[in-house]
Amino acid sequence: MQPLLRQPATYKDQQANLVGSDEEQLCSLKRHYTFLDDDGAMIELLRVEPTLFNLLLEAVTPINRVFGEIRTLTTRIQGYEDDTLLRIVALLPAHPNNNPEVALRAFDQDWWLNNCHRSGMLVFDYETQDAI
Repeated sequence: MQPLLRQPATYKDQQANLVGSDEEQLCSLKRHYTFLDDDGAMIELLRVEPTLFNLLLEAVTPINRVFGEIRTLTTRIQGYEDDTLLRIVALLPAHPNNNPEVALRAFDQDWWLNNCHRSGMLVFDYETQDAI
């Protein structure tokens, strides 16, 4: 009797083992992001685009550096014809401490332009909350 030969793991299987289950990924991301879509939609997006999970986690530090930590990061999945985009928005106070346009440009220059090739579906932006 011959021993069973183990099939080599596919790249996708290896990635799944590295980053954990869907629920673990979601829980990790929810520490930093507020999802405006249901969890199922985000899980499906992470399955379709496996590099997205690490990219979103890596983006937190450079976002904090330019916008500060007094803000909320939201995610919104937006479909356009044949493409899907994940829009990440830094919700800033009504009167942010720094110029958000300059901060966004700094984020682009310092981090995003070096990493945007890893996923063509992400868009980073900011919004200021209305003062009441």
